[in-house]
Amino acid sequence: MSQVELGWRRFNFFDKFIINDPEKPGERFLGLKDVVVDCCASVGDVVYLGEEKGAVFRVTKDFKEYFWRCFQHSLAHLKAVGAILLSVGKDEPTESLIKIWNTDQLEKGSPLLMRTIRIGHAQARTSTKCTMVTGDSNLRAVAIGFDDGTVAVYIGDILKDRAVTSQWLRVRDSSPQDGPITGLCLSTLSTTSGPMFVLFVLTPKIIQSHLIENKTIMHTLRHNSPNMNGVDRMCWAFDEIRQELVVANRDMVFFFNAQQCLDPNNTQGKCHALGRAHDTLQLVEADGFIALLTRQPALIPTSEAEWMSLVSVYDVNNKYIGFSCSLPSACTLIRLGSTIMILSRDGTLSALVPKHLNAKLEILYRKNFYDVALSLAKKCEEAVDKLPTIHAKYADYLYSKGDFANAIEQYKDTMGHLEPSYVIKRFLDASKIQQLCAYLETLHAKRLNNSHHTTILINCYAKMADKSKIRKFVEQTTKENCDLEAAISVLRSSSLYEPASLLALKHQMHGHHLRILIDDQRKYDRAIRYLQSLDPIIAVDYLEEYGRSLLEAQPEETMKLITKTVASIKENDFDASRLLKVFIVDSSKSTQFIETIIDKVPPICALTLKQTIIELRLREYVREKGNLQIDTFMSNVIPLISDDTEDHALQLARIFDCPPLQRFILERSEKKSPDLIQFYIKQGKLKDLIESCKKRKDRSLWLETLVFISQIREPIEERLLKEMLDEISSENLVHPLVVLEILSRSETLKVSTVREYVIQWLQKQEKQISEDKKAIVESEKRMVEVQAETEKLHFKVQTIQAAKCCACATALQLPAIHFLCKHSFHVHCFESYAEQADACPACAAKYTPSEQRIAQTEKLMQKGAHAIFQNELKNSSNGISIVADYVGRGLFSATSNTAASVRASHSTDAPRNNYSTNPFDEDNGDERSSNTTSSGGPTLLSRQISRVGRVPSGTKPQTISRNPFDESTNPFDSDE
Repeated sequence: MSQVELGWRRFNFFDKFIINDPEKPGERFLGLKDVVVDCCASVGDVVYLGEEKGAVFRVTKDFKEYFWRCFQHSLAHLKAVGAILLSVGKDEPTESLIKIWNTDQLEKGSPLLMRTIRIGHAQARTSTKCTMVTGDSNLRAVAIGFDDGTVAVYIGDILKDRAVTSQWLRVRDSSPQDGPITGLCLSTLSTTSGPMFVLFVLTPKIIQSHLIENKTIMHTLRHNSPNMNGVDRMCWAFDEIRQELVVANRDMVFFFNAQQCLDPNNTQGKCHALGRAHDTLQLVEADGFIALLTRQPALIPTSEAEWMSLVSVYDVNNKYIGFSCSLPSACTLIRLGSTIMILSRDGTLSALVPKHLNAKLEILYRKNFYDVALSLAKKCEEAVDKLPTIHAKYADYLYSKGDFANAIEQYKDTMGHLEPSYVIKRFLDASKIQQLCAYLETLHAKRLNNSHHTTILINCYAKMADKSKIRKFVEQTTKENCDLEAAISVLRSSSLYEPASLLALKHQMHGHHLRILIDDQRKYDRAIRYLQSLDPIIAVDYLEEYGRSLLEAQPEETMKLITKTVASIKENDFDASRLLKVFIVDSSKSTQFIETIIDKVPPICALTLKQTIIELRLREYVREKGNLQIDTFMSNVIPLISDDTEDHALQLARIFDCPPLQRFILERSEKKSPDLIQFYIKQGKLKDLIESCKKRKDRSLWLETLVFISQIREPIEERLLKEMLDEISSENLVHPLVVLEILSRSETLKVSTVREYVIQWLQKQEKQISEDKKAIVESEKRMVEVQAETEKLHFKVQTIQAAKCCACATALQLPAIHFLCKHSFHVHCFESYAEQADACPACAAKYTPSEQRIAQTEKLMQKGAHAIFQNELKNSSNGISIVADYVGRGLFSATSNTAASVRASHSTDAPRNNYSTNPFDEDNGDERSSNTTSSGGPTLLSRQISRVGRVPSGTKPQTISRNPFDESTNPFDSDE
């Protein structure tokens, strides 16, 4: 039966190359010609080939070789353990020897012989030939086998122990019926109790394993199977890394793991069927591959020459033949490192070199063997990035064959590399919905999905009506692996309201849950209960959105919910006006809501609520205009009118045409006089306008009223006009000339209407003229007196004889201050009572009206006098009198201009006039500087002159500075 019939697929994954001589390029390597290999041992990149006559050839990877004679008579077996080579054979025909060589050291052209151990009848308890030797990887144990089936083990340091010959442990007694020992494998297992050794014993009839611990045989297992009895000498291999024994016979390849031998009941190993009726000559394991050398007849074998050798390389894990070659002559397989070599009888050495992975994959692609390609790529670390491509090709191949179930399994392994839309499009058909669900579920599990994938998956569940999967999806879904909003939207569109509500509730998506309850299921009572369970701050947000629907469905419960929610929120935590939109078409409930919360909100929110309730009241006013009591309406609205709300309320009153409210707002605010006049004008209520003007006493309002009257073409009640003119005259709000100028524009008024008003004004003016004439006479008389007093002060000696202080009425003591007004003070009394540094405290309170006017004139020189003048002129009903008063106080005189120019010169640091205004300054060149008082004290004559404002005739004009930063003229400010 061929390999194909047994399920083995055949590929050409190896290239056969003939090895050339490294020293003679172009010629074949013939260093092993005529070598008959009876045993071999491989370690690393070195192989040792032994001949039966005792010669050993050492070949390296670069094909450098040398040989030495290991035994003089015969060589039975070789075992390489690192740099140590164990060999068993005979130097004489009678006795077997074990020779231990150090291959790293050469001595006379051969490795260093470290030790020779004789195996006599006493040690082995047999006189038969030793056929096999082996050791573990650390050379802590050595085992030997004989041709009668006997096996002995030495445990210890065989290189250093002296009593080796007497410490052999007999593992197996002689069993001639089982045949000679054809193979020995020794493996070390590490356990908690210490190292344990597993010894595999192979004969042509049986395979056994012996478990040895502390130099004691724990148990022995016999590995038998229907197709396995024993193994020939070179038809086995042991992988020390995997601790696995591989044996082959005519029909099968068997694998025995040393770890499994710890179980006394585990006697079976795994096996793979090979081609039958092939005599296995040799087995070599290299890099995961098993190379078998078998013999098969050419046609009808009649002689030895008609038999052919067949070399096959098996990948048992992936169950394919990677190389197969028939050779016409006998050959030997050699493992050199990870390369399998073929040594032909003629000395030709060939190497089986694996092809590159890409070449292997191309071969597999052409044959659609994608499963094998996956196995190859998984074994190679460099090919990990090729796996998605292989899975994609494999999936496409399976899809083309109609194997959708397996195709989708392969597509799952392409996630992250192959675009999911490519796969989804191929499985959108209703007949493939199961596979599509499986793919999308995996996509969600790997968190590679987006909202569209979630939508498709939910749609698939909906079409399948698989409630269990939908429930499982809801239970396993998280925010990280799913677009929750998309999932809920799909469930709602498929009328799967309960799962959608459960998903929203699970992830606290309050808005979606309420939307399902209210918009889809119409379960308003559940929605209200759910809102009650939320935090009030959160509930307000959703009441703003869904409160209108709830109010329409269950008004009483909704109002209770809103009131309770707002009441539970602390002040300043939210803006309650946001909930007004809930009552947009229900003014009564809106008013009720505002009245409930208006005292519980911050001022800025209260303002908005007041404005809103005013608007609601006005809407009610318009709606029930015929039935609504004006007094009741005003009593409800007036408490809401304040300085903050009156502008908005006035605008609303105009929009809704509510004259009572307009009138109230306009009359309460002084800033809205023009608006009040316009209101009365539009209403045509002159009487009300006049009454309002009387209450407010606003000049601009009276002017507007006069203009309005002058424009009326209908007859005006004469009594009202006279009443208004009397009010204007009594309060002196508007100048009569202005009144007459405005009223003269009227086309309906008669002179008789204003005649009495004009006569009264003329009489007042005549009386005022006579009073002014008397005042002029008195002022002229006073001026003469003042001028005489001034001349006396300038040109006559003033004798000051005051003996007491005018402030404390005690005797004067120096230092003292004397004024030309005959008042004298102690310095400390003056500083305590004086309000000005250059004015007598006693005379300051006795200024005559003319002197007060002089003081007021001095104030005119201060900064801001012009603005004061403009303000008084604007607000006065008699502008002429204001101008005359300021002219009389010297605002427009040359003196004030001169003072202003002097101040300007001082501000620019111009040179000052050498003439001082103080006649008592010592550095003044004028003769008056020598005049002194009789008491010898200082005087303030210059300040008195400055206060009177007159200069004697015949003197030089003085520049009187008003700059507060000028040098003081007070003689007591100096240090002298």
